[in-house]
Amino acid sequence: MIDKILQIGAAGDLITPIASIIQDIANGPSCGFGLPRDIGISARDVERLLTARGVKVWGLMVVDNVIIFRTRKAQAAWAKYLLDQAKVPILYVPREAGANQPTKEPDLLDWFIDLFD
Repeated sequence: MIDKILQIGAAGDLITPIASIIQDIANGPSCGFGLPRDIGISARDVERLLTARGVKVWGLMVVDNVIIFRTRKAQAAWAKYLLDQAKVPILYVPREAGANQPTKEPDLLDWFIDLFD
């Protein structure tokens, strides 16, 4: 339910990407993760899973059936470990997480431009 609301809201949402950029600056170097939307848990559940273990999460959105969010670069490996332990499938992870990347991390500017296509 919440994923659907986030997906609808993200379609014309300009505030979230701008807020994410500001948070990127405020939180220092950051990394982006992408998860398939149809994993059986909501985007907020993923956020709760990570924040409960000390990972700072921001920029949480559902775009084109992908849950995307950002974490501190220093916490990327820990976030990936927690997602792996919870058996959450990952579409892409930052190199900092020390994993093989099935796809490269999308550039935030490219993602923002794609919102309007």
